[in-house]
Amino acid sequence: PMADQFLPGDWDDIPEGDLCGKLVDFRRLISNHDEFLKQNFEVCRIPPSTTCLGTQSSAMLDALKQIVEAEIACKSAANNKRRKRATKTLTCSMIHMLGGGYCSVYSASEIGAMAESEFKKCTSVIGRDDCTSSQLTELAKVAKKAWGDVDTWTTNQIKAGMALLSGLSADDLEDLSFVDAHDVVETLGQNGVWTFAKLKVLFKNYVASATVNISSDVTKLEDIHLMLMGEVICGASDEKLAQVPPTAYCGAAPYIGDLKTCDDKQLTELAALATHTSCWGATTSWLESQVIAAGQVIGGLSKDDLAGIPSSHIRVISPNAIERIPYIQITGFKVSQLEMFSEAQALSITDAQYNAMSAEQKDVIDDKLKDSEVADKKGGCGFLEASVMVIITALMAAIIRI
Repeated sequence: PMADQFLPGDWDDIPEGDLCGKLVDFRRLISNHDEFLKQNFEVCRIPPSTTCLGTQSSAMLDALKQIVEAEIACKSAANNKRRKRATKTLTCSMIHMLGGGYCSVYSASEIGAMAESEFKKCTSVIGRDDCTSSQLTELAKVAKKAWGDVDTWTTNQIKAGMALLSGLSADDLEDLSFVDAHDVVETLGQNGVWTFAKLKVLFKNYVASATVNISSDVTKLEDIHLMLMGEVICGASDEKLAQVPPTAYCGAAPYIGDLKTCDDKQLTELAALATHTSCWGATTSWLESQVIAAGQVIGGLSKDDLAGIPSSHIRVISPNAIERIPYIQITGFKVSQLEMFSEAQALSITDAQYNAMSAEQKDVIDDKLKDSEVADKKGGCGFLEASVMVIITALMAAIIRI
């Protein structure tokens, strides 16, 4: 049978010797599952949680969960000299077995049911996984039960919590200690799934902290502050970003270019800092290294600024940055610039961007993709589904003879 036809009770019918003797070999596959999905994301072009992966991915995740729970049962059987039914509650042992991929396997409700004692055992790793916002919300609830009210959390607990901090409410984040503001904001800015409302609280409290010592005056921010803030920068209002010294942006540009949470208006303000005469100036004079450093901020450039980027530098613009360019602005690219696009860059053009282009611009993009093996998004997904099926079959074949 295939994994999606396998029932929990069926695992008890597998000879114990086969089960316990084989499961240890699956740890590498389990720990690499998230990486597998990420590597194929650009083929899919849509989030892995959607229909691109289909039922095959769900079946694989169910198989992974059964494998981990069965391994726990195997160990329990070895210790107690008898076979026990696997526990359905997420434990620290399961998290370690999954190699940090537990959020790909366990739902938000299952994570929320985790015992406080198990959470405390795993504080060094539990906040490092790539979880959804709903999973992080449940994880934050468990953290509050285990650690107490947020205003009592130490800097070490905050640093250990990492991504789960983004699961706290905006009100909870107001209570977060900024005594060690630099350490705290660095942890928050590099981990988690954030909303503007939550980042707004963090930005406000960071620039107001005694450690930063600027009394909330953003005109006094330096590049080191922007480097440490990471995604927290995206909690600043458009008006506040406009007051940031261009020289501070310049020094932190490579860090700011990696931000994923800033909206179009914020990117516009950051792009204004990049093109300021105190920073890099007009895009016509940008070096290739500056185009690379700008990263996502490319999405905030005006039509004229986009048209000014030297054609020789176009290929270093990341596909992700191209996706962030508003469809109204992307028409600023000249045909000679579009002709420098790589296949990956052309593939990153969204439907809205493509539809806004002139016929001549569309012809260039079409020409870039005419020989592409992944131009057909449905075909790309078919490849990914097939790959998932190969792994599922390998998992099942290793346990029983199919």
